[in-house]
Amino acid sequence: MDLADSLRRMETTETVEERCRKVEEKADQLFAAGVAWTTFFKELLGPEGLVRQLFPTPEELTRFEQTATHRKVQEMLAGLRRVQEGRAAKTEAVSVITLRIPKSLHDALAEEAHALKTSINRLCISKLAQLIDARLVPPLRQFERRGEITVQDRGERSQTSDGLPERE
Repeated sequence: MDLADSLRRMETTETVEERCRKVEEKADQLFAAGVAWTTFFKELLGPEGLVRQLFPTPEELTRFEQTATHRKVQEMLAGLRRVQEGRAAKTEAVSVITLRIPKSLHDALAEEAHALKTSINRLCISKLAQLIDARLVPPLRQFERRGEITVQDRGERSQTSDGLPERE
């Protein structure tokens, strides 16, 4: 039996409460061990983390986000980040992203960061570490050669004019 089969079987046999209990146990264990916040995130909320294993569909993930367990995990993550002052695990590579955002959004982030007595970088990391409802993310739009705008399906990757996948 592969992982997908065992996850499907788990969906039908374990309640949301039972799966939340597993997440809380792992979160408590990691928090008590004082792991780096990046390790905590990766083990629980990352793409291959426990939450994604136990709540594999978008609907189940949305349901998990509405639980007290989700709030507790987010508070623990914030606590680790606060204590560790943003330090990442030595084994976790650091990536840099560049975002093109309207000046008004940048100004709003700067004001929010100032009010929270933090940096824009730390504020953005906090915001990015949150799960988001897919309904709040607009689909990728692509211009066709004739100037028409098409909406790309979420399952497809957009391509540049030379046929290569577009950079994300």
